[in-house]
Amino acid sequence: MFRGVATLVDGEARIVPDESWRWVTAANGSITTFVTPRGPANVWVEFESRDLIVLRGTGDIKVNFFVLGVRDGFIDHQVIRPNTSIIPTYRNEPYSEDKSERYKQILIQNGTLNPDLTPNEATARRLGWELKDREDEARPRPVRDEVPRPSFTPPRTARAATAIARTSARVPRPAASRDIRGGPLAVRPHVLPFPSPPATTMPGGTLAGCPTTTISSGVTPPSTPSARSIAPTPAALR
Repeated sequence: MFRGVATLVDGEARIVPDESWRWVTAANGSITTFVTPRGPANVWVEFESRDLIVLRGTGDIKVNFFVLGVRDGFIDHQVIRPNTSIIPTYRNEPYSEDKSERYKQILIQNGTLNPDLTPNEATARRLGWELKDREDEARPRPVRDEVPRPSFTPPRTARAATAIARTSARVPRPAASRDIRGGPLAVRPHVLPFPSPPATTMPGGTLAGCPTTTISSGVTPPSTPSARSIAPTPAALR
């Protein structure tokens, strides 16, 4: 808006609005001009726009004018609309304490707050506001039971399965035998039998590893007695 004083010359006055006003004012019938003559004359608005306003009258007199314009982009602006910014959060807790006294009185008058500046719960229920309790936020939240996750075993390849089978295989145990006294020999698990003693060459070219081998000297060694022939009797073992 802007205002001023104009003088009618030959029954006409032309008013050129300021450039800054033209930038922010919308067109298409958004301008309203008020005129008041300073003497006995009839004055009216002949033409008005953002660039020029023309006044006419029945005499050459001074007139006061007052021009209003709608801000560009706000032609459909609604002055009264639903409240989306002033919404209390906590019940029984003062709201808008940092506002001016007049601002607080307006919120009390329109039913947003009670006289003690706490939220009006009746208004909150009517408008669908959800008021919270400050104590509820201080309480620890219950911990949900954790759902056990299913175990996952990656599939084994053929090569890995073979390696595992070889590693887990056990050495077979030797069969139990008896010593020359008839008692069982102590067998250690996972111990392979002792290998045979290596054969040695005796003078004459014969092997002396086997008791049945005949030596070239013509002497036959005595045969090894069997375990049964020299086994002690039970009475001797006592």
